[in-house]
Amino acid sequence: MNRKDIFETISLIDDELIAEASDSVRRLRHIRIRKIIVLAAAVVMLLSATVLAANIILGSRGGHSSNIPSYYSIPSKDTMLKDTGIAPSIPESFSSGFVFDSGYIMYNEDFDTEGNSVQEYKGLQFDYKKDGAKITAFIDAAIAGVQVKDPDMTKSYKGSELLYYSYINKLVPPDYQPTAEDQQAERDGSVVLSYGTEKIEMHHVQGIAWEYQGLNYELLAMDIDISEDTLFEMAKEMIDYQGEQK
Repeated sequence: MNRKDIFETISLIDDELIAEASDSVRRLRHIRIRKIIVLAAAVVMLLSATVLAANIILGSRGGHSSNIPSYYSIPSKDTMLKDTGIAPSIPESFSSGFVFDSGYIMYNEDFDTEGNSVQEYKGLQFDYKKDGAKITAFIDAAIAGVQVKDPDMTKSYKGSELLYYSYINKLVPPDYQPTAEDQQAERDGSVVLSYGTEKIEMHHVQGIAWEYQGLNYELLAMDIDISEDTLFEMAKEMIDYQGEQK
């Protein structure tokens, strides 16, 4: 990665590595910027539904939640609003067969390219399961919004751009030296290297991110057999559900 390249902010999980703390109380969500784009100026204008956030460039995004679910059933909108400040409509299930399993309050923080905190905010995480497979929905109102550069596939639905991505997350030991093949794969966006594991692990990550009615949404699938078409349909169902439940 060339130092002159400027990181464009995105809100996707680029190494969606859920790490267990030693006391098994916390689980961490660590997001790194994957896509890069050369810009003429180091300024990106980021929009949310009600805020114009100028001159924000994210270097990373992190978050954590308890291992113990905050919700064992779909919480009411009043509860979500009280707990996190946002109140999306949450479906019990999808036509793909994935059914609500548990929910968590996320404590998130965005950082600029120098490592300085630019925003702390709460979000929601909901796990859906089917035959041992899991898909996770993340929802928040981060000022940075959803900023996905060079998605693998894009579809429009009810005014939202649904941004699909797929890549291999290669987890490696701290002293791992990237090969020429690793470096090329990182440049073309097909592989993301994440450091800190005892041995090399490979994980297939897929997801769709979008913005709708002032909130940021993401559906994440890791190491499961699911097509991009199915993920797109689940995203559309989530959008439809927002209107149906008003």
